[in-house]
Amino acid sequence: MLVETPDSRGEDTEKWLLQISFQLMAENALYICNREQTEEQIESHNEQVDEIVEYQQTLEEVKNKGRKQIDRYIGTVPAIQDKIEHQLHNIQESYDSLLSTATHIQKRLNESLAKFEEYEATLESIEKNLEEWEPIIAEENDTTIQTMEEAKYHLECTRVKSLFTRFQPHIFASLSLCLGKAELRTFHFPAAIKPIKIFFLKKCYEIFFSIHI
Repeated sequence: MLVETPDSRGEDTEKWLLQISFQLMAENALYICNREQTEEQIESHNEQVDEIVEYQQTLEEVKNKGRKQIDRYIGTVPAIQDKIEHQLHNIQESYDSLLSTATHIQKRLNESLAKFEEYEATLESIEKNLEEWEPIIAEENDTTIQTMEEAKYHLECTRVKSLFTRFQPHIFASLSLCLGKAELRTFHFPAAIKPIKIFFLKKCYEIFFSIHI
């Protein structure tokens, strides 16, 4: 044990480091299912990071007690200095490693949230464009031109169809992005997003094929 006193924190520190290590391992195995879960996890993890940062004060107390032990017993047990300093060094290294891991997870969670927001904005934009283009294209496909006004409208519809054809690869690519780049190492976007993607893909193909029939 690091400090031979009743209120020793040496053993408690080792237990705490082990406990936090297991918690971080569990976080690394998490699957992020939606933005709400990501936000909740970020809030929880930020509290854990704060706890880890604050625990450095406890480590300083352990170090001070260790140094006092060295001063007390160095005259009778010369080897105690190397032993205690080695223990203190190992504890600090373990702590630094945990803090680094926690900070890395924090960064990945924030990146995950940013991705969710990006994907939601992309899907919203695609949905808005499809809602705008679909009725115009459908009406134009069923229209017989009889007047000048209808001819002008036909030209506008043709422009919309041209725009859709032009941006169709971008739309499909954006939809693929919602799943294709959804994986963030151990943080994953699960199959829950697939029905959304399938819906938009189906809608895109319906419009695309109506243009080229």
